[in-house]
Amino acid sequence: MLALLDQQGGTVRPLLEKSGAKVTLLRSRLGEALDRLPKVEGTGGEVHVSNDLSKLLNLTDKIAQKRGDQYISSEIFILAALEDKGPLGPC
Repeated sequence: MLALLDQQGGTVRPLLEKSGAKVTLLRSRLGEALDRLPKVEGTGGEVHVSNDLSKLLNLTDKIAQKRGDQYISSEIFILAALEDKGPLGPC
């Protein structure tokens, strides 16, 4: 989500700003949340997505399919995050 907010020329930041979201506050809180996550260091081992991210991506795919979309756009990801009961969902 943080990468989507910071993307140059992306659609997520303007979309959220137009919807009345406090994007600066959101970005700050996302940064704080990322800072609290465990870090992977070194060169060995495997890295996997979390269960929360996996569920969110599955929800995103379901929404895209219902809409007849052939791919997952960042806007659909935002819609899924708003419906999700995970860390990115509404408070």
